[in-house]
Amino acid sequence: MSMDNELQKHYALLLGVGSPWEVKNVELRLAEKQVEIELGWRWGAAAECPECRRECSIHDCAPERTWRHLDTMQFITLIRARTPRSN
Repeated sequence: MSMDNELQKHYALLLGVGSPWEVKNVELRLAEKQVEIELGWRWGAAAECPECRRECSIHDCAPERTWRHLDTMQFITLIRARTPRSN
């Protein structure tokens, strides 16, 4: 298994990311003391309506956003994702 796969699994466990979300990429920037984690939605997976809790389909994703998460050791931790939008 590659180091990239191991890092993705590691951060998925740390963040509690589970299906249908997945860690797509982890970029470690040593000089800037930053780690950036890219999350992705597994296309084809249904979503749950936050209001009625019924299953609904995804029609597209919102523009990409970046959030600051709690730091990982001395590294600033950023999470980048496009959140799915449902019907």
